[in-house]
Amino acid sequence: MRKLSFIIATSVAWASTAAAADAPEPTVVDSPMSSSSPTGAAAGSRPSDLPAPDTTSLVNRPLLLTSTLVLAAAYVPVVAVAYTSDRQADQKNLYYPIVGPWMNLADRQCDVRPCNNEGVNKTLLILDGVGQGVGAIGVVASFFLPGKTTRHWYLVGNERVHAGPSPIGTYGYGLGAAGQF
Repeated sequence: MRKLSFIIATSVAWASTAAAADAPEPTVVDSPMSSSSPTGAAAGSRPSDLPAPDTTSLVNRPLLLTSTLVLAAAYVPVVAVAYTSDRQADQKNLYYPIVGPWMNLADRQCDVRPCNNEGVNKTLLILDGVGQGVGAIGVVASFFLPGKTTRHWYLVGNERVHAGPSPIGTYGYGLGAAGQF
């Protein structure tokens, strides 16, 4: 099977270079506008001369989005509890993001007013504080960890076997195939 793929690639390469040999030479026109064109490429340049697209971004968008959702999912219920609670410590502390659950945990005031289900309430405050903290760390980290935007695109095939346009020679283009047969 490896011979078959080599024969196909060789015949495609030979056909495209033969067609390119018959093609006239491209004319490059020097003008003030030749250094920039609407596509951003210099006049007379070939696609193989263009720089490769940037595959990283300054902000890691998936991490930023996920971390923002985690932070919001942990913060919104605590704000609802703070709004509906008749406890002074809840109304005073829980509106602060990230540190509010920890401040409330330290200032429960169960000695002044008896607390019902205090074990469950403390567990929920700890889980909420951890959730808000993880979300905030993720938001900050998304600005320091670059995001990768590479994509594999195949005209025909998949990860193991694919075919697509290939530059051959100086001006020729053909169909190339690669993979494990």
